[in-house]
Amino acid sequence: MEQLQRAEKICGHAGWQAWTLVFVIALYLSSTVVPLEMLPQNRYYNLLADSFLAGSLSLLEKPSPELLALADPYDPQQNGPYRLHDVALYKGRYYLYHGATPALLVFAPAKALLGVDVSQSHAVWLFLCGGLIAATCALGVLIQYSQPASPRWLMLAGIATLGLGNAGPFLLVRPDVYEVAISCGYFLAMAFMALALSSVLMPDAHAGRRLAIASLCAGMAVGARPNFIVLGPILLAAAWWHAGAQGDSPLGARFLRRIIGILAPFTFCILAILLYNYLRFENALEFGPHHLLMATHPHIPFFRIDTYPERLWRFLFTPGIVDQHFPWVHLPSGTSFGEPEIGGIFMAPLILLAGVGMALLCLKPVRASLRLDPLRLVVIFAAGVLMLLLLPVMAIPVIRYMVDFVGLLLLASFFVWSQVRVRLAPQPGLRRAFDALCLLLVAWGCWVGVVFGTNATPPSAIRHFYSARKLVDQGRQAEALKELSTSLTVAPDFYRARSLRARLLAFTAGADAAEAAAEFSRAMRDYTSQAAAAQNRGYMPAFQGLVIGDPVAEYALVAQPLLQRGETAAALSALRGMADAFVAAGFGPQALGILEAVKSVAARSNLPDFARMVGEMIGPAANQSAPPPGP
Repeated sequence: MEQLQRAEKICGHAGWQAWTLVFVIALYLSSTVVPLEMLPQNRYYNLLADSFLAGSLSLLEKPSPELLALADPYDPQQNGPYRLHDVALYKGRYYLYHGATPALLVFAPAKALLGVDVSQSHAVWLFLCGGLIAATCALGVLIQYSQPASPRWLMLAGIATLGLGNAGPFLLVRPDVYEVAISCGYFLAMAFMALALSSVLMPDAHAGRRLAIASLCAGMAVGARPNFIVLGPILLAAAWWHAGAQGDSPLGARFLRRIIGILAPFTFCILAILLYNYLRFENALEFGPHHLLMATHPHIPFFRIDTYPERLWRFLFTPGIVDQHFPWVHLPSGTSFGEPEIGGIFMAPLILLAGVGMALLCLKPVRASLRLDPLRLVVIFAAGVLMLLLLPVMAIPVIRYMVDFVGLLLLASFFVWSQVRVRLAPQPGLRRAFDALCLLLVAWGCWVGVVFGTNATPPSAIRHFYSARKLVDQGRQAEALKELSTSLTVAPDFYRARSLRARLLAFTAGADAAEAAAEFSRAMRDYTSQAAAAQNRGYMPAFQGLVIGDPVAEYALVAQPLLQRGETAAALSALRGMADAFVAAGFGPQALGILEAVKSVAARSNLPDFARMVGEMIGPAANQSAPPPGP
């Protein structure tokens, strides 16, 4: 009881500093949420909620007849114009392959009770905050068990790194359907850890009930992210320890009843997931990846056993880019469509303590000194380790997947830290040196987490940009121009907003055509300079739908109204500014290709004079893009 009271003290009302820090981190995370409204998958979980409320397992949105008529509807070369990206197609119906738990926990209740569609961006923030609260409770139990008189700063350091250094902030840079599932699984896994750790390290009369709730959390986590099946063995270890702690005879009737009772919620969830899969795909073990409409064919084998060691290495050791440009660390582009990849040790080097701790546990004297039997150690260490070992089977080490295991390993690392502090108590100098080293690792992890979770364009600027787009669709151009001016005041180099402003100026009768051309030229300069700086880095705007995919098409949206107004000089000025921007950024061949493409379009559009004037620009551009002569 005394230990339980101590745990309640560090996690409850007496730990006001800890909860204040949790609140501050939650506020900070809310300020970084990037609103996403430009891609279809930004509404997938609301579509799934609508389907569930209508009594359907398939999405209510139907595949187009053109898609179903294709010889191979899964071939990305054929289905591009018709598909819903990353949705499973099976027997003429769409299914969401992402876990159903977020829809059941948040999206469907909000629609049923309040009649509102929850933004997926806000759902990610909500799950991350819930996960931080649960992680704080789990951390408090671990520290209190190891060192009841631990300094307050140790708890605060743990909260900071669990809130900022676990890759969670990065999810808010692109809070899409994928990040909803990841953050939901993270929240439920941390809730499981808090309940399981308190039950086996601080047992009381309610430990069995807490384990039953932990069992439900583990099962729902699998419903969000199937890889959280690794929580099953940890739950069994906790249940086995609890049943043995009650004095029941091992494998006796009461012993087994206790274990079965604890495992029942988890088992029910797993059976429900298998039934859900069977009703959708006629295969209980099929979650949908084999029927996905995506950028690669789903029938191409994704995993080979010979790639496992290399993937595991990358999950741990893929380095970031460190240079002299602020903020000095940058995300490297990955091997899958450029999506950023990073290793867990680079991002949160404190997790090395978990590895050191497990190595030391191989020594019998160390195990004896911990006063922990093997089952308790399994609960503390195994979740993060098993998740890390499983992930290379299922995925490549893109940064969003770090959330699955880094937080779990950080919990184990703080347990090791607090245990080492106890053993170094007779040597205060050595203990201070060890604390200083660990705090440096915490500071690095928090800094990297903040940097990787900071969007190049402030979220407020993106919100004003989206507002302007909606106003344009409603024909309210004057109000849209005001929104764009606000967006550009916040983020002057936000080239999507500047390009849209150029387009509106080009369309508006009486507006200065030269200003429209200058705005478009500036947009292209910002676009190319950012693209040049990010050539070897993870370029997240590409995954937010906020990049210019086709510069020629973007130019046409500005040039067409200018030419209709007879402002040929302005249209040529905008094109010249665009070409010069590409050349200045080191993209000379692309500039030449753009000019040739514009000339071709102009010729086909019965604009011979404009095509001739564009042709006159091609010669100098070709000279600029040519490589320098040799010696």
